Amino acid sequence: ISSVGLIAAAIRPPVVIISNYQEPAELAYLTGLAGRLGVSVSFLCNVTESVLREWYGRAGCVVYSPVREPLGLVALEAMAWHFEQAGAHGKAYAYLFRAGKRRLEQAFMSDAAAFFGRAMTQETAARESLPLDEADRKLTELLLARAMACEHLGRQTEAQADLEKAWELSLEL
Repeated sequence: ISSVGLIAAAIRPPVVIISNYQEPAELAYLTGLAGRLGVSVSFLCNVTESVLREWYGRAGCVVYSPVREPLGLVALEAMAWHFEQAGAHGKAYAYLFRAGKRRLEQAFMSDAAAFFGRAMTQETAARESLPLDEADRKLTELLLARAMACEHLGRQTEAQADLEKAWELSLEL
C-alpha cells in the first residue's frame, strides 16, 4: 500500500488484497494506511479457486509477502496460472505439479488433486519438449501423486486408474 501510494494519483492502480484469514487489527491498520495515502484498497477473504484464478488474470502484478505461510504457494499458483494462459505448457506443467505437491504435503488433498488435474491438461503439450524417458518419468510421478490425493478423497476408482497407468509406464522405464 505504501509503495502504491508513491505512484502519481492520476495513474495509481487500486489494490486488492486476497487472503484466507483477516486479523481485525491488521485490517484496520491497512484500511487506515490506504486512506491516509489516497490508495483505493479492497479486501477479499476466502475466495474460491476459480475466483482466485480470475484475479490472477486481472492482476497487473502479484505481490506476495508471507507472514504465516512460508511455502511460496501464492507464487507457484500465480506463475502456473500465467504460464497456462500463455500456452507455455512445459512451464505450466512444472509449476502446477509443484503446487500440487506442496498442497499434498500440507494435506490439502482437494487442492492438490485440482492442481494435478490441471497439470494433466498440460502434459501432452509439455512432453513434446522433453526426452521421452523424462516425460514418462514425470508423468509417472504426477499419476502417483494424483492417485494419493484421490485415495485420500475417497475417489478410489480414479486413484486405481492412475496407479495402473503409472505401473504401465514404470515397466517401460
